[in-house]
Amino acid sequence: YGVVGEQGGACACILPALFPALTQMRSLETDDSGSRAPGDGLWLLWMVVLLILGNAFCHVQGVLPHPPQNVTLTSENFFILLTWQPSLDFTGNNTQYEVEIRTVYSNNSGLPEWTKVTSCQKIKTRRAQRCDLPLSSSSAFYQARVRAHEGARPSAWASSNLLQPNKDTIIGPLGLFLAATDDNLTAVISLPPTPWADDNSSESFQYLRSLKYQVTLIEEGVELRQTELSFKEGISTINYTYSNLKHGTHYCVKAKATYQPTKESVQCTRMPGRPAGMSRGWVMGIAAQLYTHSLLAFFRIKVGHPGSTSHLTMKLIG
Repeated sequence: YGVVGEQGGACACILPALFPALTQMRSLETDDSGSRAPGDGLWLLWMVVLLILGNAFCHVQGVLPHPPQNVTLTSENFFILLTWQPSLDFTGNNTQYEVEIRTVYSNNSGLPEWTKVTSCQKIKTRRAQRCDLPLSSSSAFYQARVRAHEGARPSAWASSNLLQPNKDTIIGPLGLFLAATDDNLTAVISLPPTPWADDNSSESFQYLRSLKYQVTLIEEGVELRQTELSFKEGISTINYTYSNLKHGTHYCVKAKATYQPTKESVQCTRMPGRPAGMSRGWVMGIAAQLYTHSLLAFFRIKVGHPGSTSHLTMKLIG
């Protein structure tokens, strides 16, 4: 029993045929009075022979492969990914995988039937054990299952977790661009791409737009302020401006979704060293004029002749 039973799968079908035959042999060795016949022990010999034959049959037919393990559904920006790992006794000889999926809507009772994913058939082990799955609704629940094939021998199915994109999808990283002018810093925030990136009326876009997003300003490594923003109807970008920032100072901006699994976006820049339009020559010119007026004021006080101002100015300029 142990030899055949360990083969599992198709080999286990030999066991029901073995035991009636052994029982019949056992009864033939017992006379009407219940005493043992002279051939006592012959049934045991037949049992050993049948087990050996059954074991040989299993090796000829081949042992069914074990199912994959760690079958997991994840979602990022409403793209759904199925991953799995081979079984612990995986050999890798001619092993392929097939995938099926089912979609459960909240208004349906019971579980729907499984549907083959045409893009996830005959996946070979030399490729990554993963498959991108189609998304029909971001509010539905999804479950997938995968099994291995070694030639014509399939394993049992291994099922994934249930996943609801609206609740479980990871949002981000958001698009983030910084523009610094004078003492103003403008952060331009945009929604990440989704399976329906060009459809602003899609269910996933509407869900992303309905979320709140946290934007954080950081000055020289110290968080200054946090602001919660949201996208306007039909708009996929937000422009937010910070004013009265310090010239020549290093600033960073972080952006992420709130109350949702998220990946954070970070962008940094350094503010201009002086107000826009103040070139070096212009600054030097102002400094020279201030110096000249200071000298003029000094000589007015010293000489005490206001009428000599124009003469002194001419002399200084000359």
